[in-house]
Amino acid sequence: MSPTDTLTPVPAQEATRVHNTNPLRQLTFDYWDALNSYNTEKTLSYLEGNYRQAHRGEVERGIEQMKMFGVKLGVSEESPPHIKGANEAEMYVALKDPLGIRRILMKFAMVEGEWKITFAEEVE
Repeated sequence: MSPTDTLTPVPAQEATRVHNTNPLRQLTFDYWDALNSYNTEKTLSYLEGNYRQAHRGEVERGIEQMKMFGVKLGVSEESPPHIKGANEAEMYVALKDPLGIRRILMKFAMVEGEWKITFAEEVE
């Protein structure tokens, strides 16, 4: 190598953390399956504590109405789960009920090493 040749340093590879979003998908579909099974306690178990406490009555009434009319909800992933920081994530699902299709935003938080639902509401 001659003195005029120079080596271009290769930038060090940045460590990219790949987030596994499969647990979020599983949680999402397990939650809706529990609703469709009219299993109140199982449905509530997927919710983060404060959200569960605030929405317990709403979930119980909703399941009772679904059961009374034999309603089953269809759910499909509208957008993949998106991890926002170390302990938060969100995704959108399309919810098919007897009145049509609604867009639901689901938010999640990591609680004691386990993902829990912190928000599941219809959005525009």
